[in-house]
Amino acid sequence: MTLETIQNLYNPQLPTLFLALHPQASTTISSGKKIIEYRKRFSRRESQIFTYTTGKQGAVSLFLHTAPPIKTSITKLKQIGTLLQQDPLDEIESYFAGHLQGYALPILEVSQLAPIARSTLQEYYPPLTIPQSYFFLDRPEKENLKNFLISQAIQNHRVNPWNFWKTQIATLLQDP
Repeated sequence: MTLETIQNLYNPQLPTLFLALHPQASTTISSGKKIIEYRKRFSRRESQIFTYTTGKQGAVSLFLHTAPPIKTSITKLKQIGTLLQQDPLDEIESYFAGHLQGYALPILEVSQLAPIARSTLQEYYPPLTIPQSYFFLDRPEKENLKNFLISQAIQNHRVNPWNFWKTQIATLLQDP
């Protein structure tokens, strides 16, 4: 199968989300160093996600396929992050301050796109504001934006070996 556009990967049975990420997170996901993304709240299903990299040059540049999120204690999330991607414990603690549980989104696949600026996105959905969390693109009013995004050419595609990593963290996820 040729992966020329996102349409070739797109699964209409999965929720399609729009998520904002800081530039460092986008870079480390693109490079393969970041294989889980932390969230304080998230959809409980396997998802496909268009990510908007924030900052002066903000743009959509990644399409992710994620497994169902791992919801667990912050203690276990710190253990998972340290094992899988050498995350600094203080950064995880700071992000989840005041929370007892959180989510780790396993990133199964990453597709890189040519950056799509906010102004271009707004041509397809004029009231677009960049979320602090995420929103669903599977809404009638966002259909034009979703269709535009799934028509985009893939510049690079990677499948992460999640089954290997899943076995690495299996014992951490068992109840005590």
